[in-house]
Amino acid sequence: MGALTGAFVTAVLNSSSVTTVLVVGFVTAGMMSLAQSVGVIMGANIGSTVTAQLLAFDLAAYALLPVAVGFFMYFAGRRERVRQYGTMILGLGLVFFGMGVMSDGMKLLRSPRWTSWRRRSSTTSDGSVRDCSPRRRAPSTST
Repeated sequence: MGALTGAFVTAVLNSSSVTTVLVVGFVTAGMMSLAQSVGVIMGANIGSTVTAQLLAFDLAAYALLPVAVGFFMYFAGRRERVRQYGTMILGLGLVFFGMGVMSDGMKLLRSPRWTSWRRRSSTTSDGSVRDCSPRRRAPSTST
């Protein structure tokens, strides 16, 4: 049960580190035992692993399905609970759709042509890295 709680809290907070800090605080305050905390922390790490695995799958191709289902649930739902679940599903679908859009936008930056140009333009003839920081122009003193 602790592992499921840890995985759920990590999914909500999106951080196993925050979950671990909370659990350590609860143990220090005497609200949880050490045995209970082990399960919750293990669940937090499992939750992080599942989240990373979901991101590794190419879910952007299927992201518009939960967007459509959530949209339909939100606008056609008569009960508030159905509308809230629709909002949740719609938001989850939009997150994965947005990640797909950003990934598609960055394909140019992963191409060999771009990386070779960037490597050539950021180094000088002696191999040192060029300083690309913006510089102010000195005010002209011509009168």
